[in-house]
Amino acid sequence: IFQRYPAESKLAADGAGGVWILGPESIGDAGDAHWTLWHANQEGEKSLYRYPAESRLAGDGQGGVWLLCETADESEGGEDPDWCLWHASESEEHRLYTYPRDSQLASDGQGGIWILCETERGSGSIASAGAAAAPLFRLWHATASAERALHSFPGDAKLSGDGRGGVWVLGAPLVADAGEVAPDADWSLWHVAQAEKRCLLQYPAGSRIQGDGQGGVWILCETTDEGEDGSEGSDGDWCLWHTKPDGAEICLYRYPKETKIAGDGLGGVWLLCETTGSVDGEEASRCLWHATKEGERNLYEYPSNAKLATT
Repeated sequence: IFQRYPAESKLAADGAGGVWILGPESIGDAGDAHWTLWHANQEGEKSLYRYPAESRLAGDGQGGVWLLCETADESEGGEDPDWCLWHASESEEHRLYTYPRDSQLASDGQGGIWILCETERGSGSIASAGAAAAPLFRLWHATASAERALHSFPGDAKLSGDGRGGVWVLGAPLVADAGEVAPDADWSLWHVAQAEKRCLLQYPAGSRIQGDGQGGVWILCETTDEGEDGSEGSDGDWCLWHTKPDGAEICLYRYPKETKIAGDGLGGVWLLCETTGSVDGEEASRCLWHATKEGERNLYEYPSNAKLATT
């Protein structure tokens, strides 16, 4: 154990072997309006800045972190102002742009950030289960020097950076006229770069995605496909897929549907789940697994409410 932090703390991997932690100054201070931002690695920790407790954060993949938070100027009015996007490193912090408070963030792994938000309406509609078509949200890409509005996606789409400058997007199908769509309709998986977006495959709407840091993506979802070993798994288990930007996909392993996942930044994925297995020769029920395309290993035991820092 290196350090201890309050349970309410938020984590974001820095992409360089460390982690950013935003949390109360000490246990019992969770009600404070502003929390402390630490940077920690195996050499130690540093208490660096203060940000609102409601801030959202995402690592930049190169040692820094992005934070979206309410930073209202005294000269600005309004009851619901846009939030400010900051970039921080161990040596400095900069306030850069403004986005709606409900914006979704995903690191690009190369110092920048992807933002999905309702800043501009798209030119189409999305398929929704028996409801009217919903407006599209705009996907932005930002760096410390510039920001660009690029593509449109459903507002409830899920994002995960690919680690090489792009982003994976899982969302409802884009159609010219949504009409009536079955509640269990599959969602589309897009791979997005600044110059293009490509719709590659379809996965169930409840799927969870996590970029592998090497351009690909891991998807945990409910499917009936057999795993690589030919086993369909036990009832309630979901399939863990790996997909590449060229559309190649493979169903590799099976894990419980409540499994938490986090990319390791090197092509693999960490999974925390309730399983029956052995860790260091002893029975363990809450296991941390590490999986790659070559195999999976049951490594450690942690509480089921533990948090994983994504890259």
